[in-house]
Amino acid sequence: MGKAELQVQLNELSSKFTTVTANISELESVKSSLSGVSTEITYDLTDYDTIKTMYNLSGKPYEQETTNEEKLLKDASTKFEGHKTDILSKLSAKIDELKSEAAGLRFGMNALSYEIANTKED
Repeated sequence: MGKAELQVQLNELSSKFTTVTANISELESVKSSLSGVSTEITYDLTDYDTIKTMYNLSGKPYEQETTNEEKLLKDASTKFEGHKTDILSKLSAKIDELKSEAAGLRFGMNALSYEIANTKED
């Protein structure tokens, strides 16, 4: 192969490398943003005593409802955290996959650069 053909291949690999590294940066940004998101859902009424005092509501039904609401919010927070962890894991796997692809492209670019430098014809 001549230098011109090798240069075309190098340009193609370079373009792919640029695309892959841009995707890596974007996914790392998404991962960082998602890592900073809290999945905790707070119970604004805090507890049964607050409801009893603030809203003048008391009795077993209100106490039970408070307990149920708190459990519901805790369960939802736990599920959200599970989904967040799953997505972070998938993002990490994709980032690692793209980094491997980028390393392969970089190796190919280096090999082509070496071949271009050592090719006599043009």
